[in-house]
Order: sequence, then C-alpha cells, then structure tokens
Amino acid sequence: MFFYSRNRLFFEHLVYSFHFISFISFIIFGILLLLPWMIGLFIRLIYWTTGYVWSFDVNGNTTSFVLLFIILTYLILSSRKLYKENWLWIIPKSILLTLASGAVVIGYRFLLFCITLWMI
Repeated sequence: MFFYSRNRLFFEHLVYSFHFISFISFIIFGILLLLPWMIGLFIRLIYWTTGYVWSFDVNGNTTSFVLLFIILTYLILSSRKLYKENWLWIIPKSILLTLASGAVVIGYRFLLFCITLWMI
C-alpha cells in the first residue's frame, strides 16, 4: 500500500517482499549469532591496546536497536532503488514500515508469552 504505483505489477511487489523478508531473516540470524562475538572481540581489543577492562552486556535492547537500524537502512536504500521515488517520500514510508514490523514482532512475542504462561 505504501509503494503503490501504476507501472508496477503485483508480481514485482511480491518478489521484492520475498527478497526483503529473506534479507531480514538472514540479518536476524547473522546478528544474533555474530553480535555477541563481535562485541567480545571489541572488548578484548580495547583491553589489549589500553589495558582498560570494560564490561558490556549484550541484551535484547542492544540487539533490537542494531537490527532495526540495519533493516531500516536496507529498506530505505532498496526501496529507493526499486521504486525510484523521492527521498522525502521513501524515508517516512520506510520508518513506518519498520515500526509496523517491530510492532508485529512485539505482538508475536507477547502471544508466545501468553501461550507459554497458559501451558504452565
């Protein structure tokens, strides 16, 4: 609905959405596996160069912020390339879509929480 245009076929939107969902899946699994390792490597690098012991806890908020930023950036760049719209239209649309997908994830997590709590 956000990227409606008269010169695009439904199939093109469908292929783009499958491509974007594949990218999100790849990034989520990559970030969830690699982010703690990369932060640990960064902390060790700081310790080796300065001798300063820095503790950093990778929690869900840090990971979610990094994921949302990467997804938002990719959505802005890819939709700009595909739909060839003005930056002033692409950026708000991409922010709204990213927030909507974040709301869906939060709702899904809440649903799983309720189901798990009910099963106990």
